[in-house]
Amino acid sequence: MGREMAERIMLITGAGSGIGAAIARHFAAPGTVIYGCGRRLEPLTQQAEELRGFGCEAHPRACDMTDSAAVDELVAEIVARHGRLDVLVANAGIAVNRPFVDTDDGLLEEIMRVNVLGTFACCRAAFRHMRLAEAGTIITIGSVVSHRGYPNQAAYTASKHAIAGFTKSLCAEAQPFGVRVACIMPGGVATDMVRATRPDLDDEAMIQPEDVAEATRYLVDLPRRIAIDSIAMRRWAAAP
Repeated sequence: MGREMAERIMLITGAGSGIGAAIARHFAAPGTVIYGCGRRLEPLTQQAEELRGFGCEAHPRACDMTDSAAVDELVAEIVARHGRLDVLVANAGIAVNRPFVDTDDGLLEEIMRVNVLGTFACCRAAFRHMRLAEAGTIITIGSVVSHRGYPNQAAYTASKHAIAGFTKSLCAEAQPFGVRVACIMPGGVATDMVRATRPDLDDEAMIQPEDVAEATRYLVDLPRRIAIDSIAMRRWAAAP
């Protein structure tokens, strides 16, 4: 965490815990501006204090990622204040572990709204500004289930497949504007969300949130001439 870098304006969704919090800590450094957003303001406010300890400028924001108007307003606020948005990490998401036949329409709709609509709305708002600036990086967070299937995860898998496909399309559309787009697809990550949905997994056998933060940093720091549309991550020598 806290490496020196050129001034960078970042928006990280789902930043209050897990992968989003690890990414925010990893980028926290003097000259960096981090807007961390999520559903609850309290953990974001506490996190902002921690990030400021690394010398960065941190702004907590409570925002419903499924509310397109609210997302547009947040991104417009950032651009109005700083003149640009350099990096979006669209990380916010939810998961469920439930047999397919017990997954009702309401649950499916909730997962698709948060994971797909929320990601879509954030990327759309950011891309509108980045394409005008002809610069910027958008990173979505998929999953191993973006390209594989597991029992009792039909709804979650459908949402993460959607994110992977959407990201590949946006990557191609954004490239002529100088905007880079990529999806990180990790296996099981040791977060509270995964522990709640997959209590059968051992923390020691899972990828750590900091590992995903490292992958994010790699994508953001790539030379401008390089574009990567996805990174799949798994623990070395882990059981399938």
